Amino acid sequence: MSGSANRRAPVLLGLLLFLATCPHDLAGQLPAARKDRPIGYIRYDGDMAGLLAKLAPEFNVNIGLEVYPWRPTTQVKVELSDPTIADVLNAVVDSAPGYRWREAEGAFEVSPEGGGCPLLDTRIEDFQVSGVTQAEAVEQLMNLPEVRAGMSALNLRYEGRDGRPTKQGGEKFSMSVKGASLRQVLHQIAGRSGGRFWGFGRYGNQRDGEVVTLRTPDR
Repeated sequence: MSGSANRRAPVLLGLLLFLATCPHDLAGQLPAARKDRPIGYIRYDGDMAGLLAKLAPEFNVNIGLEVYPWRPTTQVKVELSDPTIADVLNAVVDSAPGYRWREAEGAFEVSPEGGGCPLLDTRIEDFQVSGVTQAEAVEQLMNLPEVRAGMSALNLRYEGRDGRPTKQGGEKFSMSVKGASLRQVLHQIAGRSGGRFWGFGRYGNQRDGEVVTLRTPDR
């Protein structure tokens, strides 16, 4: 696959979300707990990552996506009435053969059925950030010595995604995490920032070294 195709931004073909308004949402604040059925009807035909990035804050849950190295964008078609988050994720993987989803510690992950990249299981001894957005926190996380060592062992290198932060750059936050896996820290960053979503991708061939990118809602 060409480099230009790898860097091409996913295109959303269509998204219709009709939200069922609840009294506690009128002030524009989300409840702390997961919202089981905030959406009355959904019809979507487009990039899987775009859908999951939209739904994560609607359901008030953290969602991580790992894509196949040879398929950085995957089209899905979903049409559901009054769905739960499990209903939506079941529909997503039904529309994207080769993917599965799981729930772990209250967060959700969509990943290849054949297994994900072991880099995401790298143990992070100590991670601290202050006054950063989600994208900025991810940049600092991926430059930790243990993460860089893990990438080197797997013949990987990290590149930040192309593009400028959007106007909805995400809330600035501070956090401190010790003794967690890379994927666990990514979920915590997503939750603290309010973005609620992260996407992990690898591009290139293993012999020459693959490029790792991380997608966040504020890029």
